[in-house]
Amino acid sequence: MRRIFLVMALVLASSQMFAQLSTLTEPISYKNSAVFSSLNAQLNVAEPSLDKAIAEDQVNDTSFYKPRHFGLVLNVKEDFFAHAQKFSNIDNGELYILKVKVPKAQALMLYSNNFYIPVGAQLHIFNYDHTQSIGAFTSQNNRKDLSFASELIYGDEMYIEYYKPYSVKEQAQIEITELGYAYRDCLKDYADYAEYGSSGSCNVNVNCSEGDSTRKQQRGVMEIVLKLPNDYIGWCTGSLVNNTSRNLKGYVLTALHCIEDITSNTASYMNQFIFYFNFESPGCTASTQPNCRTLTGCTEIMTGESSDCLLLLLNDTVPSSFNTYWNGWNTNTSALTSSGVGIHHPAGDIKKISTYTTTPQVTTYDSYGSGAHIKVNWVQTTNGYGITEGGSSGSPLFNSNGLIIGTLTGGASACNVSASSKYDYYGSMSYHWTTNGTADNQRLKPWLDPLNLGVTQMVGDDYTTYSSLQDVEKDNNIMVYPLPAKDYLNVSIQGMAQSATIELLDINSKIVYSAKKNLKDSCCTINTKTLASGVYILRVLSQKGIWTKKIIISK
Repeated sequence: MRRIFLVMALVLASSQMFAQLSTLTEPISYKNSAVFSSLNAQLNVAEPSLDKAIAEDQVNDTSFYKPRHFGLVLNVKEDFFAHAQKFSNIDNGELYILKVKVPKAQALMLYSNNFYIPVGAQLHIFNYDHTQSIGAFTSQNNRKDLSFASELIYGDEMYIEYYKPYSVKEQAQIEITELGYAYRDCLKDYADYAEYGSSGSCNVNVNCSEGDSTRKQQRGVMEIVLKLPNDYIGWCTGSLVNNTSRNLKGYVLTALHCIEDITSNTASYMNQFIFYFNFESPGCTASTQPNCRTLTGCTEIMTGESSDCLLLLLNDTVPSSFNTYWNGWNTNTSALTSSGVGIHHPAGDIKKISTYTTTPQVTTYDSYGSGAHIKVNWVQTTNGYGITEGGSSGSPLFNSNGLIIGTLTGGASACNVSASSKYDYYGSMSYHWTTNGTADNQRLKPWLDPLNLGVTQMVGDDYTTYSSLQDVEKDNNIMVYPLPAKDYLNVSIQGMAQSATIELLDINSKIVYSAKKNLKDSCCTINTKTLASGVYILRVLSQKGIWTKKIIISK
């Protein structure tokens, strides 16, 4: 982002606020107060010099296309078990605890390149006053490359706890390879958070009235903690995006400049990216703590340099308990409507929303491709003047239909500039789609239209709609052919009532065909010549029940 950023405070996590892919259980030591009274194992890591980081921030915070840095990676490379204190006969097992301290840290993270938890054992990480706890991390968190990364633990110390029942014979591997050290944006005390967090005070919380029309869409937007070269940690924003298979694949759309410094060993960095879902205040004011969930690690899928586009694939399936949403998109230039919103995490803050009321304009931004961007002007609304900041990069721009039409590159907007300067540039979805290059890893289309339907827009999905899309063929009483269909679709039905209503619904749930059929002959033919290529839902309604099946029409 090209701007000067305001640095204030980031909210403190409570014990229920954060939860990585884990069992969401309480640390064993919480039930054994005697453990802490006798704990004396501590790993002290020297406070790093911030001179270089601060000097670089002063340049990067006002320059082009740099993710906002907020932390440093400290090289440690210490074996957890060599420093941890062992407690025997705790819940019929062994307990190991280590306090890790780095002076003046606003928050700490654990990075490991040698991490393995045996089946039946568990790891927790928590802060000094037990107001924040993450875990238990178990064998489900083991990776082939033995990598691991934790969420931010607020404060200048954290406790690492490993518990192994006596029945577990296999040894764990827990190397404290590195520590993430937050030096800004992550103030420790929630009381300091006040009304706003680390972003500018003009920003609008996503759960204010400005977001009433995009409640589903905001569930797909996440904050990304980036592990970067030269020992930096940064913020960006991304969004889950749907694809024509509607299979809830973990695609995350963001900006390429978020990873511009990663030129080699891509996997080693991206396997330790952290994705924060639902990091938002439940209300319009920021006085209520967020309740978010996180996932670790991703793979680079597609990069589009001319329009600043990056598509990632999460290493883990997003659990249904996260209550996320895979946002839809529109690749037509006609998708530029006269109103819409941007949803983002400025300066690593809780989720914010910015509003526009004039149609974005196709334009060229700096040295990017000709016509690769769209320019949007923000307006003042009931609860503030939503703009964007560093950390907002990669965030989605939605049109009035709630479909993504762009991803944030940068711009001039800030709280303290004139209304005429409150504008930003977004890489255009129409350019992302096929214009960045001819190879699959340069275009969005092969990944978001894997069925090659030729569609230019797609609605969003979540686990609720996903369940309704699954083939329901009770007792094998529905057969549909040919698939994919072209000019006609045969529907063979057995064991149902004498009559039923047969419907076809498009991706917007609009009924495009409906007829009441006599099922005595068990087969009906639907004329699909006039229907466009795409994904449809066949729905059969009778006295015996309702059956649905996802079908594809391809011309």
